[in-house]
Amino acid sequence: MAQQEKDFQAKLAEQQKRIRVLISGLEKVNNQLELNKPAPQMVDNNR
Repeated sequence: MAQQEKDFQAKLAEQQKRIRVLISGLEKVNNQLELNKPAPQMVDNNR
């Protein structure tokens, strides 16, 4: 039983590590998208 708990904890830790890596990657992509977003444009309605 103790070995099963150790195995479970090890797998959980590995999954948490992978999730952190994925989140980091998503944050980098999101930051790139924000940087590439065009600046807002003003519309002149008096033309």
